[in-house]
Amino acid sequence: MSRGGQKTKSHGSADHSTTLIASIITLRVVAGYKYDDIAVSTGVAKSSCSAIVRRAQEDASSLDLINLLNALEQSNTRLKGINELYTKVKKGSIKSVIIQDAVWWFPQETWLEAVRNHTPFTELSKATIHRVYSQHPHPQRSQALSRVYEAYKPPLSRSLRDLQVQYCKWALN
Repeated sequence: MSRGGQKTKSHGSADHSTTLIASIITLRVVAGYKYDDIAVSTGVAKSSCSAIVRRAQEDASSLDLINLLNALEQSNTRLKGINELYTKVKKGSIKSVIIQDAVWWFPQETWLEAVRNHTPFTELSKATIHRVYSQHPHPQRSQALSRVYEAYKPPLSRSLRDLQVQYCKWALN
């Protein structure tokens, strides 16, 4: 326990909900609370409260509450936006279907090329793309995608068989 009876992390940054961050910004900007009072009322460390408000002011470039909350909406935390955009693809989501459709409709390209060239998700990792097309169900197709092509084998007619036998005899002599 730290001073004031608040639980704090010993190291690293804490993740706070968007609602809590918005309330911290509102208490500071609108109500004019001091960081000590905000820390006591929200249960967030004083240093975190000041860092949240400072980062919001830097992102918004003003002290207007509307701009501060808009900046909060655009970037909640440092990495959360990146992770949600590029690595989180839920099963059955529209993003999953778009990725699978790109792979399905462009068979001449590798899966990675198809997704990067024909979808807005250019930053997806190869592992994420592989997970989507191999594990996610598609609403209109029952089979999982695969790149196995059937080999073209012409039917073995009598004349083709004779030609193969003739070739084998020639090759062995």
